[in-house]
Amino acid sequence: MAGKTCWGIDIGKYALKAVQMSLSHGEVEILDIVHIPYELTTGKEDEVQNAISEALAYFTEELNLRQDSVAVGLPGRVAFSRFINLPPVDPKKMNDFVSYEAQQQIPFPIDEVVWSFHCLEKDYEPGEEMEVCIFAIKKEIVEPFLNELSLYGIDPDTLTIGPLALLNFLKYDMDLPEEEAVLVVDIGADHTDLLVVQGEKFWIRNLPFAAKNFNTRIAKKLKVSYADAERLKCNIAKSKQGQKILKVVQPLYKDLCDEINRSMGFYKSQAGEVKFKKIILSGSGSKIYGLKKFLQKELRLEVQKINRLNRVKIDLKLETDTLRENIEAFGVPIGLALQGLKQGATKVNLLPQEKLHAKEEVKKRPFLIGSCVVLFLMIAAMYTMKSAELAKIKGIAEKLKDPRIDNMTPRAFVSKMNKLVAAEQNVYPIQVALNGMLEIGRHRDFALKVIKSLEPATKDNDKLKVTVPKQAAPKRPKDRPVLRQIENFYRGKLWILNLEFEDRYSYDTQRGKFKVALTTAAYLQGEMEEVVMNVISPKLTTPLKQYFKDYLPDPKAEKDKFQEAFQTNIPANPKRFALFDSEETKNEIDIFHPIPVFLYKLELNLDRGGPVVEAEKPAPPKRRKRRRRGRR
Repeated sequence: MAGKTCWGIDIGKYALKAVQMSLSHGEVEILDIVHIPYELTTGKEDEVQNAISEALAYFTEELNLRQDSVAVGLPGRVAFSRFINLPPVDPKKMNDFVSYEAQQQIPFPIDEVVWSFHCLEKDYEPGEEMEVCIFAIKKEIVEPFLNELSLYGIDPDTLTIGPLALLNFLKYDMDLPEEEAVLVVDIGADHTDLLVVQGEKFWIRNLPFAAKNFNTRIAKKLKVSYADAERLKCNIAKSKQGQKILKVVQPLYKDLCDEINRSMGFYKSQAGEVKFKKIILSGSGSKIYGLKKFLQKELRLEVQKINRLNRVKIDLKLETDTLRENIEAFGVPIGLALQGLKQGATKVNLLPQEKLHAKEEVKKRPFLIGSCVVLFLMIAAMYTMKSAELAKIKGIAEKLKDPRIDNMTPRAFVSKMNKLVAAEQNVYPIQVALNGMLEIGRHRDFALKVIKSLEPATKDNDKLKVTVPKQAAPKRPKDRPVLRQIENFYRGKLWILNLEFEDRYSYDTQRGKFKVALTTAAYLQGEMEEVVMNVISPKLTTPLKQYFKDYLPDPKAEKDKFQEAFQTNIPANPKRFALFDSEETKNEIDIFHPIPVFLYKLELNLDRGGPVVEAEKPAPPKRRKRRRRGRR
């Protein structure tokens, strides 16, 4: 769970970087730093994965992460991102709007991805569209990554992507201009992320460039091993072959420069007139000798490296040599820890929903325990107070010697009075509930009327027959709790109007598995009933239209645009209260106002050899015979 201490872990292809940070009095402080470079001889994927496993094992053996929150990141290239505009909506409905847009924008089935979104926080003008960024990663990437972390005891609370973590760091630690745009180039061992930051706006792009490209080119041109190429790359300024190595790598400088130019041009075409203030280089690849000077000359912009921390504090007891030597590579892990401490500019969390829900439940446990303790103390205090009151009543009763209570103890008398008062207070809702049940009986034949109206459609068809299922009283096993018995009883007495049509003859298949369904979901709000329907087969449209007086929609109409009030045709309970079996609280019978209740359930199935219509109608409850005990 996110707390006052958090580890930000960046698992790269060149080194593992991690920082432990704390939040105190509104300030964040670095408590610990970990930098584990890999010893690679070939740079192949299998070797890199083995090195990552060894680094994770060493990291988790040396440190205990169970007491801290953990935030981890994935490369930006594995994520899909899309920037959209939404009309002004109530913040409470934002999730629903974005969820619909996500299904339209994400080019994968929504159940195959983990997605989240970020809404740009700024002062919107009245009627101005809101800018929203949607991010998604395929589950086939997220789940193996989390499974591998779990092998080393790492259970992250936050999962995001590197560019967003870097944005968290830049927004917190650096003074960025509000109007002008800043270009951030994060060069990693096997990928490069480009980030444009303009005020609250940002834009992300993955570049086809990586620091390992330098190793590959040096090894090929100078005919040295991959490990030797890495050493030469890191020591160009000190090497006797410095000029020769620069000539080898300069074409790669040019490739990176061209990619940056293309990205700037594309961003300008989308955002309009934009002035770029400077370029910020980060990542381990930004340390390559001569790159900063080359970009500054070719792009004619100020180029700045991340070489210090401004707002982020460092524990005085901490040895800072590791951070000072590799500070360019620590922007992402610091940004991860900032988000884990809820100090980041973004809140995008790409953990699967089931993991987030499980962690929320864990968070609630201490509060539940505390609530139970408080409740116990309250009960104890109330018991003490009631005992004192009963003692006082007993003393008064002794003095009064009222003949009405001579044969009753004070406790029994008070209990009886309390029951009478409570019964009087409950009369009205009970009467209202009973009136609602009587209203059900008035319309109990509604389903049969609908069945009768469908007879012309099935009269001349031997395969389609109208049948009514047998009545049966709801079962009430002895071993079930009372509330469950009440729930089952009323489930047979109150129905939601639900029409389902399965027309398996409307499509040419041998097995008839294709179905065209109509579901009518109706609910009452004041005096308005809104009905949303799907398209049904024309075979049943005509008789239903005749019955409902053309209130059914045209089969070609869009289902989400059909909203019709036809309370005159569907008998609903006109009372303001009724007993209702809540779908959200399965084991409670409660009183709701106003009632979202309709009275019937009708199912029509067009299946080979099966009944056409199945309709539920009220079943009279069976009264149990009471056994008499003792003598009459």
